[in-house]
Amino acid sequence: ISTERTIRIEPGCHFDMYDHGLGGRIIAEGSIFSGGTYLSLGEGGSINNCLLNDCSISIGSNSQPRIGNSQISNSRNGIYSISEHPLDVTNIDFISIGEYGILNRSDNLITAQNCYWGHPTGPYHDELNPEGSGCDVSDNVVFEPWLRMPWMDMQPQVTLVDIHQESFPSKIVQIRYDYQHGLDIASLVTLQISPDRGQSWGVPIVHTW
Repeated sequence: ISTERTIRIEPGCHFDMYDHGLGGRIIAEGSIFSGGTYLSLGEGGSINNCLLNDCSISIGSNSQPRIGNSQISNSRNGIYSISEHPLDVTNIDFISIGEYGILNRSDNLITAQNCYWGHPTGPYHDELNPEGSGCDVSDNVVFEPWLRMPWMDMQPQVTLVDIHQESFPSKIVQIRYDYQHGLDIASLVTLQISPDRGQSWGVPIVHTW
């Protein structure tokens, strides 16, 4: 596919590439890619909230894609770049990577902060982090700070409880959620209640854990 073509992959789609690569201006949100060799992101491409299994990301010389909030697993390399532009990569989990989490073949920096490299000690770099037991990282990659557990495991699990008709006048609903990572669920969740009259209210959150 021409790098000038735009490919939009809708949330919830599972894209099995059957040992083939996929290139173009790929825009994917909440999608799953598996069974391929590489996903080549053209100029203007983006990957967000995606799962890539047995599939790496390739970034060409003229590309400056947005990559974040995703997981790359079971591939030889996670991200391979020859981009002539500086790149930002954030909140990526590199799981069971054979060689490099990020292999940067250009002189431009890739800033890859808040990523998980397969081990709490971070990625292995012979000079910058020789004690790292995660996957390798090449030169020209800013990898600090890194996460000590997968980013996806840090997302809070929310369960609604005690929603009753009598609570509508006070507009208060209790929720339970995973608080162990110190995340402020009030900044992440917007809760609405719609009674029989079809009206809706914003609901203050009373948190319990």
